[in-house]
This record gives sequence, structure tokens and C-alpha cells, in this order.
Amino acid sequence: MSDTPVHLTAGQIANAEIAALRQQIIDGKNSFNGLAEQHSKLESKFNKLFSAYSANESELVKAKQDFESLN
Repeated sequence: MSDTPVHLTAGQIANAEIAALRQQIIDGKNSFNGLAEQHSKLESKFNKLFSAYSANESELVKAKQDFESLN
């Protein structure tokens, strides 16, 4: 390994920090978008399950009322 010192300017350091922060923002945005898509899919599944549950609940209430009216 060389003992030659490496000299960086303040501008080079600032540019490197900006590039690192820019990459963090890009990574965060990609992560957010992926989670938003996953949330949307889960919300859709939940709504379908809730609709099915509501339909079954309505059928049960009607069946109970019909049964009670027979007695």
C-alpha cells in the first residue's frame, strides 16, 4: 500500500455526500412504492373478504328471521 496522501477538496466531499443522500432518497422512494403496492393488494383482499363476510352475515340474519317466523 502506498503512503501517498490523498487530498480531497471540500467540494469533492460535499458531492460525495450529496450523491450518498440522493441514493438514500431513491432507495427510500423505491421501498415506499413497493410497500404502497403491497398495501393496495392487501387492502383489496381485505375488502373482498369483508364483502364476503357481510354477505354471509346478511344470509345468516335472513335465515334466522325465516326460522323464527316458522315458530
